[in-house]
Amino acid sequence: MAYYLQKRSQQKIRDYWRWILQQLRFKGWLLDRFVQLFLPVLNILDIYDISYNEIIYQGYYRNGLKNGFWEIKNRRDNIEYFERIGGGFYDEQGRKNGEWIDLTDNFYQNITYCGIYQNGQRIGKWEINHRNGIDKPNIIYGVGQYDDNGFKNNKWIDLSDKFYLQITYDGEYQNGKKIGLWNTNYSRTKVEPPEIIGGGQYDDQMLKNGKWIELSDNFWEYCQVSYNGIYNNGKKFGQWNINYRENGQIKFYKIGGGIYQQQSLKDGEWVEISDHFQEDRQVVYIGEYKTGLKFGRWNTLYRKNSENPFQHIGGGSYDNNGLQIGKWIELSQNFQEYIKFCESVEICKSSTKGSLQKVKRLDYGTLFIEKRRMVNQNQLNMDYMITLVKKMENGLS
Repeated sequence: MAYYLQKRSQQKIRDYWRWILQQLRFKGWLLDRFVQLFLPVLNILDIYDISYNEIIYQGYYRNGLKNGFWEIKNRRDNIEYFERIGGGFYDEQGRKNGEWIDLTDNFYQNITYCGIYQNGQRIGKWEINHRNGIDKPNIIYGVGQYDDNGFKNNKWIDLSDKFYLQITYDGEYQNGKKIGLWNTNYSRTKVEPPEIIGGGQYDDQMLKNGKWIELSDNFWEYCQVSYNGIYNNGKKFGQWNINYRENGQIKFYKIGGGIYQQQSLKDGEWVEISDHFQEDRQVVYIGEYKTGLKFGRWNTLYRKNSENPFQHIGGGSYDNNGLQIGKWIELSQNFQEYIKFCESVEICKSSTKGSLQKVKRLDYGTLFIEKRRMVNQNQLNMDYMITLVKKMENGLS
């Protein structure tokens, strides 16, 4: 009898809990001050051993191959026992056969795949289910058919890899390749019907062609960003717009974008959003591309929300090779409406000199300033100064 215990990777745990905290904060269930203290800790906290969702694979080996019935069991939410959530049979060659319930790689989303294996290949109808809790019926979110060769065919509803975002894709497969029109659907909640918010056409070679609306990789409830433009034989071409809407809004509006030239290279003036853009962290970058490389002056702008204008808060210059050069003001990775870090650095051919100043501004009116003398990218002087200033009013203008 063999047992396998699977736990999620550190990064997936961090990402999941960061999302949970963001959800709670926006719903008002956590105090801002708690979020301010906890979110930065996620960048360095090692919570790999948190047994939030433990999975066991249990069964027998014969001649080094899995054989017979194997169970997949799960223990979560501080429950003392493991419950069976999946599994099936292996034949003498160690291949899956008959009815199976498989788990996704990201099972913390509680997604299972249910269907038939034949000689190790999926065939026939398969359902994608969401486990809705113990003693509750599963919810079917996706469905489709595999042919006798294990290829997806005909109509399918697929799930996003990040299903807690409630995103699905529906369209048609032909011999395992997407063809024709595919829609991207988003449900604000589990009970609301999905809305079509994106999609486009695949040609016979599974290349994107024509008009497409794609979602940001960071799309979620409080970062509803899409990219709207034209594909030509699988490559972005011409004008592409970056569109955004706040949670609860119906229509998207343009917040950025620019032009792709031949070979799908960015060219001319662009307005780009930060990788961490969301409702309380609306940061954009404005500057120019030349054959796919940033050059010249790039400015960093920020606004608290859509009701406020963007304000210039940082930036610097790129040389003709797309490398940062000269004096820069950059934002911390944790830059948000309620915690602001700025780094002022002078860059000269891969070396960094000058001073680094970090400013942490909190809504309840405390300012921390840390200054350090920087010698180069790999060495910092040991001397540094920390000053604490308390103000009666909220924040700083």
